This record gives sequence, C-alpha cells and structure tokens, in this order.
Amino acid sequence: MSDPAYDPTFHDPDVGVCFIHGILRRSGTNYLFRLLQAHPETSGPGPIWEDYLLHHSGPIRDFVDSTYDRWKEHWGVDEKVGPKSELQRYLGNSLRAFLKRQLTESTGSKGRPPEGQRETKILLTKTPTVQGIGGFFDLFPEDYLIVLVRDGRAVVESGVRSFGWKYESAIRSWAKGAQEILRVSSEFQQEHTRFLLVRYEDVYMDERGYLEKISSFLGLDPTLCRYDRLDRIRVLGSSDLMNTDGVIHWKGVKRTRDFDPISRFSSWDRKKHALFNRIAGGYMEQLGYELV
Repeated sequence: MSDPAYDPTFHDPDVGVCFIHGILRRSGTNYLFRLLQAHPETSGPGPIWEDYLLHHSGPIRDFVDSTYDRWKEHWGVDEKVGPKSELQRYLGNSLRAFLKRQLTESTGSKGRPPEGQRETKILLTKTPTVQGIGGFFDLFPEDYLIVLVRDGRAVVESGVRSFGWKYESAIRSWAKGAQEILRVSSEFQQEHTRFLLVRYEDVYMDERGYLEKISSFLGLDPTLCRYDRLDRIRVLGSSDLMNTDGVIHWKGVKRTRDFDPISRFSSWDRKKHALFNRIAGGYMEQLGYELV
C-alpha cells in the first residue's frame, strides 16, 4: 500500500487550493490569509508559510518547451499523449499535491480533521510577490488566484520602516508589481472565474463584507463564517511591531484603536509624493487610488 503522504492522488479532489499573491512584501498577505481562516472550511496549517511556486515557475515552462522540442514531430506526441499545456498541468498537479501534504501532516496520516471540526475544502497558501502570476492557470487551472494590491505609498513606507528599503528602489519595485498585475488582470477577469483582484484598503474597511464575498468566490457557504473572530484577528509582522533593537517581530499582537495601516504614509512631504507620482502614479490611478 502506498504511503498517503507521498501519494498525489490521496487528497480529496474536492479540496481546492487558493493562492494569495501580494503586489509586494508589506502588502497584507498575512492579514488576508488570517482573515480567510475565519471560515471553518479553509485551512493554512503550515509549515510552508510562503510557497513562492509561481515566483520560481519560469524554469518549469522552459523545461516543458525544451523537452517538447526534443520530441520528433512525427511521433505525434501532441495528438497521442497531449500538448505542452497538459504536461504543465500534470507538473502543477504535483506541486499542489505537495502543498496539500500540509493538511495530512496537520491532521494525521489519514488526513481527517479532529472530531467536531469541519473538513477542509480550501487550502490557503500565499506569496508576497506577483512574479510569475501570468502562468498561474497553465499550472493550476482548477484552483483559485487572489491578487492583493495595496496603496504603493503605504507599502513603500512600511518597507522602509521594517526592512530599511530605499524609497526610490521600493517605489520602482511596487510599480513593477503593479504593471504585472495590470498586464494579466484584464485577460484573467475575462477568461477565468477563479481570479479575484482585491485592494487591501477595501478589505480592511469592510472585513465582514469581503469575508462573505471571498467565501462565495471560493465556493464556500458564507453563513458558516465565524464573524465573531474578526475582532480577534491579531496583527502579524506590521512595521509598527518593532522590538527594542529595531527589528520587526512576528508574534501576533492584538489590534488597538491606534492601529491604522491605511495612513502609513501620512508624514510624507511633497518631495516624496512627487517622486512616487513620477514613477508609479499612473499605475496607482489605474488601480483606483488617488494621488496627492
């Protein structure tokens, strides 16, 4: 008998995977990940807290292209076995099966939840970049992709405080992510029902509404959401959470009334706004943000 921990067909095919991708680090992927766990049929047990599968997926496409190029055309591989897209899909299935092993490890070898706990229908996974998202549906055509954007000024300021980013390079990194999101989103929104683009600020201002919306998007019953848990979602990794050595810590902390991630850049002067607007202003407006 095969070990279910290594069997890619072991997990219930009804268990889908929701990939959360943030425009850049500091965009709120941890927050959205924790918010969605207020639905009892989602799970993100770890220990793969950031998967980076799409970020590093370029060589997979190169592998498929190079391999097919070595197969003689008269062999008829496309017609008799399948085209490149099928091989990509099979490789994607292996990757998602590997992620699902987290469910097996967290609940025991049989993959069943503890008594009284609902079975997982959606595995949550996240990555704080959008590199490679253009190939998402080539690898994971049956799964869900949520792309999270956040006001670039708040992202930049948070990164400066947390990791010592330089303003101009951080702005350019955010703009690069925005460009990629805008490039793929129009196509995805037209051709795929399992793609959702959301803004951090909208979610933060209406947690209940977005929890309902995203639950429905994932094919889950929103009436099962544990709304009483929303006030208990703890702050994790915020730039406000520095220890005495000036290093950010990753212990969950209760939100206070003073916590305001929306106005992170309120201290910016005209010079910083001008720099940001010159580099990233156009992308900001296309994503629905107002400039100063």
